[in-house]
Amino acid sequence: MLKNRLIYTITIVYTLAIIALSFMNLRELPELNTGFDDKIFHCIAYALFCLLWYLCFEALKIKSSLIFAIVFSIVFGGLIEILQSKLSSYRTTEFFDLLANTLGVLLMAIGIRLKKRYN
Repeated sequence: MLKNRLIYTITIVYTLAIIALSFMNLRELPELNTGFDDKIFHCIAYALFCLLWYLCFEALKIKSSLIFAIVFSIVFGGLIEILQSKLSSYRTTEFFDLLANTLGVLLMAIGIRLKKRYN
């Protein structure tokens, strides 16, 4: 029970952090100078987002928790991208951000699936 509460708490805090970061002006963050820093961040952030929601759905004993985590993560990422251009004057909707989000979600889903298969 304590483990489940920890999972729920971490998932909600992480989700709120993603929302907050999505609407903040992040121009002055240090860069890796890859040319794709923003997309790498999106991919990693949404991979972790998918993992946390998967663990949350699993703790709630929801059937098809991986499918729910995938769909929820992709829809959430899409909604955030759309809202950025509507609610912020310095953020825009970017197709490649959504693509990076989706790639992160799918990579995590593949990792979860492989782990489940070989355990």
